[in-house]
Amino acid sequence: MSRSRVNVAGIDVDNLSEEETVAAIARMMEAGGPHYLCVINAAKAVAASRDAKLDDALRRAALVTADGMSVVWAARLLGKRLKERVTGIDLFERLVAQAAARGWSVFF
Repeated sequence: MSRSRVNVAGIDVDNLSEEETVAAIARMMEAGGPHYLCVINAAKAVAASRDAKLDDALRRAALVTADGMSVVWAARLLGKRLKERVTGIDLFERLVAQAAARGWSVFF
């Protein structure tokens, strides 16, 4: 997957709209294999700067989305615009609907 990313506080955040994120996840589901997504906010960015395992998890994630407006604002202050805030809960709701429509299994 070609990625447009914005580095915020040392973390590369995918520059995708919510719609684009859902489409990217659908493509991953269709491709098969393991993938994981991380959402980032200011607290998690600070935690990642102190926790090597969290930092590594963020770096290896298939997608990293800006869950907090603080990340969107920080990118803007750095002169790099993120398309929008893409929250974990909004993605959850969209993906559960996609799973129902497409017959995907969902595990909690």
